[in-house]
Amino acid sequence: MKSVLITGAGQGLGWELLRVYMNNGWITFPLVRKEDDAVAIKMQFPQNCHPIIGDVTMDSVGAKIADALAPNTASLDLLINNAGSIKKNRGLLGTNPDELREHFEVHVIGAYRCTVAALPFLLKAANPVVINVTSR
Repeated sequence: MKSVLITGAGQGLGWELLRVYMNNGWITFPLVRKEDDAVAIKMQFPQNCHPIIGDVTMDSVGAKIADALAPNTASLDLLINNAGSIKKNRGLLGTNPDELREHFEVHVIGAYRCTVAALPFLLKAANPVVINVTSR
């Protein structure tokens, strides 16, 4: 059975990706920031779904990913770095340096953290794939 880790799975595109992969029989590892989202996901998908509560902007997310993957799968076929920093697109003059730092922390460093954590499992898959989704 194929497996996928999807960050930002609590809503929007991440939720829809989770639903598609669950409906196609994959083992899923949805990463969400809120416990309420993890509980709702587990209620919706009680089989072969292993929600992970973590924040991609925190170094601790790597250990949380590894701790969730290790007992539930030998390999990971797909990592979708989808976690996002949702702000209105206000153009160059409407954006400030703090917002840019936050965006970089989520979309670049967060994706890096998740990829490094998942890499030992990805390397055990026959044809592993990493997809990075960004906003703005």
